[in-house]
Amino acid sequence: MILLLAIIMLFSMFYTIDRDERGVVTRFGAYNRMAEPGLHFKLPSPVERVYKVNTLRVFQKEFGFRTVREGVRSQRERRGYDHEAFMLTGDLGVARVEWVVQYRRAEPRNFVFNVRNEERLIRDASEEAVRRIVGDYDATDVITVARVEITRAVHRELQEIMDKYNSGIVIDDLLIQQTEPPGPVAPAFEEVDSARQDRERLILEAEAVRERVIPEARGEAERIVAEARGDASRFLEVMREYRQFPQVTRSRMFLEQMQDTMQKSDRIFIIDSEVKSLLPLLDLQGRK
Repeated sequence: MILLLAIIMLFSMFYTIDRDERGVVTRFGAYNRMAEPGLHFKLPSPVERVYKVNTLRVFQKEFGFRTVREGVRSQRERRGYDHEAFMLTGDLGVARVEWVVQYRRAEPRNFVFNVRNEERLIRDASEEAVRRIVGDYDATDVITVARVEITRAVHRELQEIMDKYNSGIVIDDLLIQQTEPPGPVAPAFEEVDSARQDRERLILEAEAVRERVIPEARGEAERIVAEARGDASRFLEVMREYRQFPQVTRSRMFLEQMQDTMQKSDRIFIIDSEVKSLLPLLDLQGRK
């Protein structure tokens, strides 16, 4: 009997750590050392114990649904998980949110000593983070345009919770799989979403018109101002000349005006200054 007990104790003193694992060795319940992959020796139980932790495997938890069959077209079961998926939004609306958390046990020592119920920790912390972040957005944004922002914020907050508890867990990824309105209000939401899309379309059209009209109006205004400045400059120049040579300036202006008028006329009559009436000279019926 003593020999058998000795053999059992001898075998318990050797252990193997796989390549994707790390071993946490305790002595009388306190941390003693870390064991790397390979064959190792330890004192017999209960003096020393080894806790093997897989540090490379990526674990996954699903919320709001469960995958019942994996493959190219996975089958998911949603019934019975509404308590996880239904979220109260910032405008007191309700949205159904489904997401997946992927994580690793990156720090074996912290994981062994600080995590008692891994499943409960991940689920409680994930729901807390998602519900708090979703509560900062309106229901319409949660279901449509804010998914990327929410995903990043939840990922960051969930990792902060894991670090706060020194869990040794690293959140590799957080994926929001689907966001949608609850079934009874889905038709109303579709109408609201359609109206929102129409509003965005009209805003884009108005901005396009503004981008086209404003430069045209600005260019026209600059042209008018330039013409006005040119006219003012010419007027001032004529005024200066008139003050110096009034008679010459009047004559020049008269001749310039007559020249401009005659160039625009298709018929010119030269009349003797002694003629008292033009009627005998004019063809009142007109010529073609």
